[in-house]
Amino acid sequence: MEMLALEFEIPMERFNQVMDAIVWNDASIEWVYYNEKRGSAVFRLSVPRECLEWFLLRLAMAAGPLEVTITETEHQKTYIHEAFLIHLNTVSGGYPVVVLLEYYRGVFYPTDITIVTLPNPPQELIDSVMNLTIGRVRLSTASHVGRSVSNNTLIMRLKTGVAERTYTEHLLTVG
Repeated sequence: MEMLALEFEIPMERFNQVMDAIVWNDASIEWVYYNEKRGSAVFRLSVPRECLEWFLLRLAMAAGPLEVTITETEHQKTYIHEAFLIHLNTVSGGYPVVVLLEYYRGVFYPTDITIVTLPNPPQELIDSVMNLTIGRVRLSTASHVGRSVSNNTLIMRLKTGVAERTYTEHLLTVG
């Protein structure tokens, strides 16, 4: 089973909620570092690859807005990905959302984007997410690859097209 390493920092006010999410969702803690000056805790966890999206959504519900660094080692190569855990409000309520950016062809622009939220979200939420820009990444320019629901989690997969061309060529076409 392929394991991924997740690292993130949270304020101590959210420590108990995050610990509950870790314990109840079978993640493995590698270490936790308490930073007294910042009043925060830094976590390093191991999560099975097949549970990543599901676990990130549970973490988003517990921790609130958060940036997570994900390390994947495959065939003696290491990839560094990032996930943005956010909360979006719509007329029908607030929703936790995960935007996972995976960097397989370079370190500057993701090749794969995965959006994760609760199942059956309103179209307004999907539209809001698809109009997000994270750094240089405009989600609206990515191609939809698939959409599925499992374990009470909606997963939408996108491709950026970077795999087919260089990063510079990609930036010239999307701005």
